[in-house]
Amino acid sequence: MNDTLLSTLFIGIDVSLASNHITAMDFHENVYLRKNFTNNIPGSDTFVQAVLDCLHKFPFTHIVIGIESTSIYSTHIASFLASDVTLKAFNVKVYVLNPKTTSKYRETFVNLQKQTLPIVFLLQTTLALVRLKQNLGKVIKTLH
Repeated sequence: MNDTLLSTLFIGIDVSLASNHITAMDFHENVYLRKNFTNNIPGSDTFVQAVLDCLHKFPFTHIVIGIESTSIYSTHIASFLASDVTLKAFNVKVYVLNPKTTSKYRETFVNLQKQTLPIVFLLQTTLALVRLKQNLGKVIKTLH
């Protein structure tokens, strides 16, 4: 298994006009942070500080943030996080996800509600599948 994947903190953000609900978990789905922050600059600053506190307590070296594109509400937080200097030290990557795509992917988990399947889980499993596909491709090429 890729060490980068295991040392990545996956953060999903459900964005609305008034607040950003975040969940942060590792590859093994251990939740490190679950909290609401206001959708403004002070709330974003508080969010970054909470993430930094988490990163200093646990051995993460990378951050992957997934935000479901919700009207115009996701634009500011995505730009804010992608350009934050303190997060760049942790190789931050910010992805704005198409809600149609996440909705269709979410439908494959037939027994779960949106509340029990946060965007961070969708992001984390998608990246794990991409990594698996890349590794499988390497194995298949090696066999030929």
